[in-house]
Amino acid sequence: MSPDLNPYAPPGTDEGHLGALAAAGGSYTLSGTTLVAAKGTALPSLCVWSGEPPEGPRIQARLYWAPLWTVIFVFSPLLYLIVYFLARKKGDLSYCLGATARRRRKQALLLGGGGMVASLVLMVVGGSMNEPLLLLGAVVTFLFWMFFAILRGRVVHVTRIDADSIHLKLTPSATEAFARLRP
Repeated sequence: MSPDLNPYAPPGTDEGHLGALAAAGGSYTLSGTTLVAAKGTALPSLCVWSGEPPEGPRIQARLYWAPLWTVIFVFSPLLYLIVYFLARKKGDLSYCLGATARRRRKQALLLGGGGMVASLVLMVVGGSMNEPLLLLGAVVTFLFWMFFAILRGRVVHVTRIDADSIHLKLTPSATEAFARLRP
């Protein structure tokens, strides 16, 4: 072992590090801005949102995806849940997030959660004052903040899951970083 090599040091982004990751292999390919990874793959130590070095522990996650056509059942929540659970696909993936992605997710959850709590307070006030417009506005505001938290806080965008692979949509900076790993 080389005396200059520290096995406990965090990974860097210099070209030597990127070359070492590429030499280590990996079960993924890039197709434009889509990363296609085999189920159960451990992606390289790069943030899947920004392509920067990871911060914090590696994330082992079971990802889910349902075809777009399942949305037609959204007006019947019970039917939608049945169709969703029958049609959804799942796959395990190990990936990393950098500081930017973790900060983005945290901010979205805090803003969305705070907005939903404020909306709930408005719902209680509107209901107790018998003000239907305030109650309706609070419900609409609650739904806005809920969707804000879900959409803004999502840093891993699954576009499809097949029998043996997971397709992720990457940002341009993450696409560039993962492309540098491939020969």
